[in-house]
Amino acid sequence: MAASRSVTANFVNNADVALIRDSGSLSHGIWTFQPPARIEVGATVSWESESSGVATGTEGEVTYKIETGPGQTAGSAHFHWDNPFVGSNSYDEATPVGYKADRAGGDGDNATVDWTFDCSSATCDGIPDDWKINGVTIDPGEE
Repeated sequence: MAASRSVTANFVNNADVALIRDSGSLSHGIWTFQPPARIEVGATVSWESESSGVATGTEGEVTYKIETGPGQTAGSAHFHWDNPFVGSNSYDEATPVGYKADRAGGDGDNATVDWTFDCSSATCDGIPDDWKINGVTIDPGEE
């Protein structure tokens, strides 16, 4: 018998850093496929959770540390999904300065959400490209 609710997460790492799983948990449901322990630069991976039991949904989260060098990390990226038995699906993500996560999809009882993790600027330095091209004025405020 198929699960009444499921979420498949397709994840693309377009940033210039690898990601190392720091934590992953489910508030509701069971893992069909757990999030990978490591996501290399340029890799596309997937994970999936599904409901278990009668009239239940699935909700989970995963946090990845951002590897800046061998044995070195700087910040983390967090991803959360909720596909309840009653109500609307919801998703959220959080990334540190210098990175971004774009999300698409995620509708339906058996949902597929696509996350793309990337740098927030062309050089992955956290400085907006528009500032580099057009300059920026900084207002120090009142003295």
